[in-house]
Amino acid sequence: MSMPSGCTGGGGIALGPRAYACPGAFSQGQAASRCASGWQLCSDGSLVDQTACNDASNQKIHGFYVAEVPARKGILEAPNFVTCGQSDLNMDQRLFFGCGKTSANILTGSCGGFTRAVYCYMNSNWQ
Repeated sequence: MSMPSGCTGGGGIALGPRAYACPGAFSQGQAASRCASGWQLCSDGSLVDQTACNDASNQKIHGFYVAEVPARKGILEAPNFVTCGQSDLNMDQRLFFGCGKTSANILTGSCGGFTRAVYCYMNSNWQ
């Protein structure tokens, strides 16, 4: 018996026994709308197969999938390095950890079991 999808409308890509990459656009603050009833955004990267999700050759993964793990960029850190925590940047440019691939600038660091983060800009639709 297969497990039901954790994505709204079904589908998605299983990335662990309790983790799905749920494709689709969403507005700022609405990433959880991609989750099926009873599911929520990942906040623990140990539940996600990070290798499969971050593998550039994985033909199933399209886009970057945000987790409920905010990131922050410190003034003194290397240009593409982030750490745990809410960004000091304005709300138009928030950072979140997650996994996947994108043409956007991927920043690296470590938080909640995730090692990659991206900027999520207001008035942009993200996957």
